[in-house]
Amino acid sequence: MKKTIFGIVAIVIIGIVLAFVIMNNQKSDDDNNKDQTDDGGGELKDKDDMKDPFDPGDGDDVDTEGVEFTLVPADMQSAEKTFNYTVKNNSEDSVVFQFGSSQKYEFIITNEAGEEVHRYSKGRAFMQVIQEMELKPGDEETFELELPELEKGTYTITVFLAAKGFSEKTISKEFTIE
Repeated sequence: MKKTIFGIVAIVIIGIVLAFVIMNNQKSDDDNNKDQTDDGGGELKDKDDMKDPFDPGDGDDVDTEGVEFTLVPADMQSAEKTFNYTVKNNSEDSVVFQFGSSQKYEFIITNEAGEEVHRYSKGRAFMQVIQEMELKPGDEETFELELPELEKGTYTITVFLAAKGFSEKTISKEFTIE
């Protein structure tokens, strides 16, 4: 009886030790490879050495010359107050805008004190997809911006294209709700 109990305890202890060794070995392998990835050719490379296919950074490498942005009130008399935000390619070359999501633009509305009262993207979900929009020379794309319901007062709307390299190209317009 003692031999049977001793045998069972020994097997359990050996099993625990083996499980511990295997888990530590796998963790060690994961730690060694966590900063590496397969480049598609079967070769592991450091993630720091790889470039993402889309970098939504500041876009220092994007040529923004020749792109014109306009913002005009479209209908401020109806209940649905709207602005038209137009992006026009005035250059001699096609311009490709690259977006990191389905969001094409952002607009922010501030009150007279400069406090943000509305942000278009707040509370919205956008598909996380890489999309491109090409404007050939002379082409333009107009987005209709529907404003939220606002109290009476003077506001400023600031709009920018949510494309790589263009988020710093803002345009603002002051408007009044009566």
